[in-house]
Amino acid sequence: MKQFLGIDIGGTNIKIGLVKENGVLLDKKKIPTGSLRDQDNFIDNFVQTLVDGILSYKEVLEVGIALPGTLTKDRKGTVELTNIPELNHISLKNILEKKLPNHTFFLENDANVAAIGEYHFTDQKVKTDSFLFLTLGTGLGSSVILDKKLFIGGSGNAMELGHIVASNGKTIEMNTGRHGMITFAQELMAKNPHSLLHQEEYISPRTIENAAEKGDKNALDVFEMVGKFLGEGIIASLRILDIDTVIIGGGISPALPYILPTVNITLKNYLTPYYLNKLTIRQAKLGNDAGILGAAALCI
Repeated sequence: MKQFLGIDIGGTNIKIGLVKENGVLLDKKKIPTGSLRDQDNFIDNFVQTLVDGILSYKEVLEVGIALPGTLTKDRKGTVELTNIPELNHISLKNILEKKLPNHTFFLENDANVAAIGEYHFTDQKVKTDSFLFLTLGTGLGSSVILDKKLFIGGSGNAMELGHIVASNGKTIEMNTGRHGMITFAQELMAKNPHSLLHQEEYISPRTIENAAEKGDKNALDVFEMVGKFLGEGIIASLRILDIDTVIIGGGISPALPYILPTVNITLKNYLTPYYLNKLTIRQAKLGNDAGILGAAALCI
């Protein structure tokens, strides 16, 4: 069975994994992205880190790379990587091919990669040929598989759902991402000294989820807010794309039981039976390794 490398590049860590073509993750390693910033030439150090990681798996010559931002339409270079601006506007594929001429490289946006991994490696019983894929985490990533193909739009960077303006004048990402959740939780805590969130050393999506599990109203209100604005984004996407499956992954997705009730209320308020009667919303299957697995799936 063939093996591929999947590299998931993020603002916090670079993750490299060895993946079989059936989606089994055989090995992985992690390098803190921040450690590369402590040195003089970030780009050279970044590229050398990738090269060293790739060469540690000498038997594998096909490499998929997930990048957190917009890419050139030909998928050879970067355009804007908000969390790693040092990598803006570089021809990463050409640079790596010169360093490793015997290897083949595939580049893609990280949200797109997660959707591709979900499509290739999910259980055939629940597999669908068209779906909206959302990643709830630091921000809100989004991607679409349409009739078995990744939808990238006119210039290659479609489906930035997180940057659509919501009904409160903020982008959907500002309302549903990590910073928005924490900010709203702190606003609620200031009004309620009895919230269980006051018992936490620091506030994060995970501690908000912990409080919600114990029935804390402030924590539940945070997820209600996330559900409302996430629902608005899903409505816009379904109306435009006319698809009937939504898959949600990312680090905050375990909190979906507290988010989905308000998502569903929002959808019922604004969608007709044509959309609602066939709509499926479920959690992604690949978990924390979605970036690595999806990047490897680029090679298939």
